[in-house]
Amino acid sequence: MGLFRTSLVATAAVAFLATTCAAAPAAMISPVRRDLKFNFGQDKIRGVNLGGWLLLEPWITPSIFEATPDEVVDEFTYTKVLGPAEAKTRLEKHWSSWITESDFGEIASKGLNFVRIPIGYWSVTPLDGDPYVQGAYLWLGRALEWAQGTNLKVMIDLHGAPLSQNGLDNSGKRGPIQWGQGNSVGATLNALNKIRDDFASHPAVAAIQLLNEPMGPQLDMNMVRQFMTEGYNNLQSSNVAVAVHDAFQGVTSWNDWGAGMSSLVLDTHHYQVFESGMLQLDAAGHAAAACGFGNQMAASNKVTISGEWSGAMTDCAKWLNGRGVGARYDGTFNFNGQTSQYVGPCGAKYSGTVGQLSEADRANIQRFIHAQMVAYEKADGWIFWTWKTEAAPEWDFRMLTNAGLVPQPLGAMDAGNVETLDLDSDAEDEGFESDDPDTPSPTQTTFPTDSSTSFPSETALPQTSPTSGELGASIVGLAVLAIVIFTLWICRRRRNRAKRASKLRPFLCRRSSAQQSGMPAAPPGAKTQSRVMDDLMAAAYAAENGNAWETGSKRSSGSSLRREKEEASALYASQKPNEKSKSLYVKQLTSGFWKRSSQEEAGNIRAPPSVAGKTEMTSQSGATESTWNTWGHSKPSLIEPLVFHFGLSPLAMKFHRVNNEVVELHNGGGDGTSTSSNKAQAHGLFKVLQDNPPDASDPLKRALPFQPRSYRDFMLFERHYYDAAAGMTQLYRPAIANIVNVVFGLTGVDFPFFKPHSLWYEQPIFYQSNHLAFYADRARVHCPKYCEYLDVELELGAVLGKPLFNASPEEATAAIAGFCVFNDFSVRNVQMAEMSCGFGPQHSKSFANSISSAVVSADEILPRINDLTGRVVINDKTVSECKTGKWQFTIGEAIAHVSKGTRLYPGEFFGSGTFPGGAGVERARFQARIGDVVRLEIDGIGSVTNEIEAEV
Repeated sequence: MGLFRTSLVATAAVAFLATTCAAAPAAMISPVRRDLKFNFGQDKIRGVNLGGWLLLEPWITPSIFEATPDEVVDEFTYTKVLGPAEAKTRLEKHWSSWITESDFGEIASKGLNFVRIPIGYWSVTPLDGDPYVQGAYLWLGRALEWAQGTNLKVMIDLHGAPLSQNGLDNSGKRGPIQWGQGNSVGATLNALNKIRDDFASHPAVAAIQLLNEPMGPQLDMNMVRQFMTEGYNNLQSSNVAVAVHDAFQGVTSWNDWGAGMSSLVLDTHHYQVFESGMLQLDAAGHAAAACGFGNQMAASNKVTISGEWSGAMTDCAKWLNGRGVGARYDGTFNFNGQTSQYVGPCGAKYSGTVGQLSEADRANIQRFIHAQMVAYEKADGWIFWTWKTEAAPEWDFRMLTNAGLVPQPLGAMDAGNVETLDLDSDAEDEGFESDDPDTPSPTQTTFPTDSSTSFPSETALPQTSPTSGELGASIVGLAVLAIVIFTLWICRRRRNRAKRASKLRPFLCRRSSAQQSGMPAAPPGAKTQSRVMDDLMAAAYAAENGNAWETGSKRSSGSSLRREKEEASALYASQKPNEKSKSLYVKQLTSGFWKRSSQEEAGNIRAPPSVAGKTEMTSQSGATESTWNTWGHSKPSLIEPLVFHFGLSPLAMKFHRVNNEVVELHNGGGDGTSTSSNKAQAHGLFKVLQDNPPDASDPLKRALPFQPRSYRDFMLFERHYYDAAAGMTQLYRPAIANIVNVVFGLTGVDFPFFKPHSLWYEQPIFYQSNHLAFYADRARVHCPKYCEYLDVELELGAVLGKPLFNASPEEATAAIAGFCVFNDFSVRNVQMAEMSCGFGPQHSKSFANSISSAVVSADEILPRINDLTGRVVINDKTVSECKTGKWQFTIGEAIAHVSKGTRLYPGEFFGSGTFPGGAGVERARFQARIGDVVRLEIDGIGSVTNEIEAEV
């Protein structure tokens, strides 16, 4: 079903784009400086990349790597395994021969005006400990002289950054993405500054690119944009353009950035071979997708080019996906447990020449290249990847041009924009074998040599009467479009029917917002449970010491104290069934609570003189331990109270565990009032926590407020569902994501296939997972070895305080004892594979979860559950702000649904599902990495903080 939906998405998007290709209104371009060395925004950039020259890529020059062990997969391992002397010898031979001055002359003769030269940071400003060898930077200087001599402009492209900005071999080091850690960003800026100082004044250097392909979906985009801003500022005083890559965010996502940057060029890369769904497309589908991408580029408000693209419609080229990985197209792809399904044979596309390709392949590549050139010149131009390869014919501009598959002369494209192309994949011509440019194939489009010749605006290829095959193709296209429209109509109808059904179901009946909480507000002046707990402590202390002390702003003494003492003592007895002494209870509470010299930091509850400032804590055995003296550093048996910060409600009743004893933390209001109104419910929470202690011998768990008896997780927010689906598509189906972005940009309508299944609208959806993998606040959480994308999920956790069976939503709501902050750690790369089988998450979700140390009584949260706010903080930097907003079902309805036919017991735990904005995968915005400190907060409840460490 997942594969069918993916194919349908691709078909629908391509069919839509094919009908809108010609309608691409250009956006208003920001003003461009006129003192630059190229007329950006006016003249079209037509260029080639010199890939695989000054930065090795195994698939471009496989012969260099075939003479090394299999562990050599990039330039980092190449130089490390060979050693500096041998690597230097071999690389000098490669640098001096792969690209020469004659290449620049030939590039200019093809009608091109730009070359983009990739280089790694290590060739510019090497870092201590790197195995790389030096020498490439000298060849960069020579290349600039060759370019000047042939009237070519150069974009110097910093292609590899310290610690790798994308984890690919083209960054110099294949593996984890760690750019942004340590001083890697600063080292990148240093390399750019040296390039500026050495080459910005050179007549041939028209642009410097800050960084190639930073993997935005797996990086902190705030950090990426800050880097680009700083890099631009460092270079803007030079008369060169500053190129920035779109970080796989889509070009229009940058429209709100870069105001006033008058020498900015936005670079976006378009490949259609790294996603299985796109490999299923025929030639017409590939061309239509390229056309839609061109429309998206035209919608950018900046000078925008496609800095990398190719003639490839397969990923067959040897080692294109990495040395030893294989190709998706022929089903040999195998990397980190991911495999592919067979689409077709690779043949000469694996390793060969253009002449060895089938006639149909040559015809389709020719038309695909032409379609892309037309599409990208709706914006500001293109730079083909790459000038030459050893044996990858779909990627070799020199080979393709010599075979007649690239329009010549390129200047002829200035005379007219092509809107329709003959993309029939059934080529009938035979006998084409020559790579000689003087021997064009019968299918080659031969453009007039006079660049002033005008082309018809309707077509670029000779017009003929439509054949039966073309008519049939048109009919099929219309039929596909009709099927897509009908499918969308059916989906909408089913969804509406599901919504209506859910409203009528007696079991899931909707109620007013005032009823949803199931908890009426306390009447004015009523004594609340939080206040009673203050009185309990006052009474216990008074009984022990024979005098009164302050609670909040009210002094308890005389008859008032006697009444409160009686009431509080009764509650104290009911909540302490193990008959612990009052003295021990107060000592444990006060010695952990009033640690600091500033009494106000204790939530307006002031310690009695005899306990204020204590630094010793009485343990259950009677021994004493020094309490923590610095905020955030505690003995393993203690848990840091979170009531003091993060803007928590000053009225919330909170429980947590100290020395395996459940105690209350009350941040009382200055007027002695509170919103807590249900003593029985608070007692239920206290009892649940008391009856379900964590394993005190486990350092990862001992500070948990309780050990859940079971764990179920809901998904109750539609916005999270949609944005997560969009993010997963962007991460693992990027080609489809690009098409969807175009559709959204043209229509403004959410993509229907990212919305939940109709069942989601009918009943609360949940899965059951590992309740034993719950870890405490401040515990270190491991990143599994199989993880490539570790994500967090901010959720509201609920613990049950009463047994339920076939409960109503009201009964289920009343049975909730309390709420906490819940982090549902997730491994996205594994989740994608696991859920494609339709059986739900497994390893991707069962390895770790964490909850806050504080648990807040339910009656404090339910009245405002629709307006909860929170945030995700990584390394003390807020990466996302969150708000609950609309719940598809109330928490009571969801738990009631679980109870149908199933007995539930106190201590069972439920996650609300991720708050909108509470996960990095939503729109692929951020992720957690080894060494990060992640803090999830919900205002009025608390937070949970965990440091990520590697699995050992």
